[in-house]
Parts: sequence; C-alpha cells; structure tokens
Amino acid sequence: MKERLTSLSERISVIKSKIKNEEATKQSLILPMLSILGYDIFDPDEVVPEVPCDITNKGDRIDYIICKDGKHAILIECKDWRQNLDNHVSQLRKYYVASEARFAILTNGIKYLFFSDHDKANIMDEKPFYSLDISALSDDDIVFLSGFKKESFNTMQLLFQSQDIKYRDAILNNLKREFANPSKGFVSLLTSDFYKGKLHESIYNKFSCIVKDCLDSILTVDFYQDDKVIKEEEETQEIQGNYTDDELNLINIVLGWLHKYECDGFRIYVRKRADGFISFCYNSRWWNICRIKIRPKFDNKICAKICKEGLANNYSERYLKDSSELPSIRFEIESQCEDTKSRFFKYRMEHGY
Repeated sequence: MKERLTSLSERISVIKSKIKNEEATKQSLILPMLSILGYDIFDPDEVVPEVPCDITNKGDRIDYIICKDGKHAILIECKDWRQNLDNHVSQLRKYYVASEARFAILTNGIKYLFFSDHDKANIMDEKPFYSLDISALSDDDIVFLSGFKKESFNTMQLLFQSQDIKYRDAILNNLKREFANPSKGFVSLLTSDFYKGKLHESIYNKFSCIVKDCLDSILTVDFYQDDKVIKEEEETQEIQGNYTDDELNLINIVLGWLHKYECDGFRIYVRKRADGFISFCYNSRWWNICRIKIRPKFDNKICAKICKEGLANNYSERYLKDSSELPSIRFEIESQCEDTKSRFFKYRMEHGY
C-alpha cells in the first residue's frame, strides 16, 4: 500500500494540471485512492456512486458510499481538485444525517478530511478528526490510512481511534496556546508548590514571563539534543545503507555546492525520508533547504522542492529530466541554503546559544 500511495502522490504533480473538472478528479485521483485501500471500484455493491442522501426531498445525492456487509460504512463527497474543502463541510453534514455511516470523507483528490460524530450522535462534527494531503504523505498518514483499508476496516475500533486523535489534537492545541500565552490557571498549576499567595495581576504577569522562558528553554534543549542524536546515529546509518548510486551521486553534487556554507562544526544535514525524498537541511532536520527525489518511472526523473523560510511545507517545485539539469536549480538551492543558515543562527542568538 505504501508503494502505491507514494506512486499516486508522485503522479498528482504530473497530471493535476490536465484535470479540468470534478468528474476528472474522481477518475484520476479519488477512485485510484479507493482502489489502493482495497475497495473494488467496479463493484456497485461495495463502492456505490450517486446515492440519495436526502431528508429535504430536494434530490440530494452523495458521490460515493462504501458499504460493508450491506450497510453504509463511509460517505465520500468529492470536489474538483482546485476547490477549497472548507466551503463544502456543511453540504457533507447534511448528507451525514441521512445515512447510517459513522465516517465521512470530504476530498478534492489531493486533500482528504475525515469526519465522524463524536460530539453528538448522528450529527457530523464541524471539524475533521484527521486531515491529510496525498501530495505530501507522512508515515503517520500511511499508518492512519491503513485503518481504512477494506481488509482491516472496523467501525468500532476506528471510532475509538478517531476519538483519541480528536482529543490529542485538542490537547496539543491547548498546550500550544498555553505555551504562547500562559493563562492564570496554567501559571497557578506550575507555581502552586512554591507560591502560596494570591495570583494578583502583577504577580501573574511576572510568573507568566518566567513560565514562557522556562518552557522555551526546555523545548530548545530537547531540540538540540534531538539534533545530536540524529546526526550521530541516524544520518550516518542512512547514508551508508539506504541510498542508490544515483542518489549518492546527487547528494555529492548538492553537498559540493553547499559545502561553503558549513562552518565551525555546523554542516549540511542529509537524510532520506519515507516518501523517497532526500532532505537537505542546515545542521538539523528542522532547518530545511530543499528536498530532491529521483523518479525512474517518470519522464522528468528528478523532482526538487526548494523550501522557503526553512519550512518543509512551504516550497516551490522543479522538475528535471536527469542529473545533467541539476545546475539549472543550483542558484535557487544555494540562495535557500544561505537564507536557512541565516535563520538558524538568528534563532541561536535569540535563544542564547
């Protein structure tokens, strides 16, 4: 499944510009996805198209329903790949009420939003419990999707798992909010062992700043400890064991360009990701420069993602026929390396390193 998902992910960037409408999106992107998950898209008892989901007698129909044991299991509402899915959640919620399915998916063939009814029975939650982008799949996404495979689909098990995901995300969001701007309750919790007085506004403001500094200090220490572990253990092992000759040649070319940006023990960090991309970062996996992948089955055999502002999910794509065309993106890669290095050292200075 992982190989097929990776292949679909690569194919998206090649064909999406040729997809002109919703029907083409279904045929080229969504049905192949359902097939990868093990569903027989040619069996009308399993993947049922254009199913009435109507409680208002307006003739509303949902694009697909996946059935299991003769019952509705998953609703799937499809949109053109250029559509913003947030604009169509209310439409899917209307269909959800009219069905016995406990799961619903809203997709444009690239982004997938997964919903259930954890907040109120038979009323679809307003927010998805999970979302993913097929064009940028992570290992976590693949593990999540495995639960929706035909052979492993279990409604009750997935309901428990999806509820855990929903609560986990809510807790993480609360923690991020508290880390950015500690509330009185959070500050009180962290100071109650040693401060017995009332948390007046002036005292709260003082402790709030201290709490933020302490949290930042802990996270920064963990950040650099993680870097050290990766550099000493993971990076060397991956370079020696998991690269093809073509990939090693590509790495040597790019490192040859970027070597001049290394200084005083700070070097270019290289690793191969689960999606096949080779990631080039400045000194750690967090400060991204670019990601490059060799794709033997495609006419444009090399895909390069030039990261912006050091961020992995903010990039521009370049497609090359072979390694002889790599020099055409050298300037972009070097410019990004210089920018990432600058951001890296600015961060260190601001945090006392």
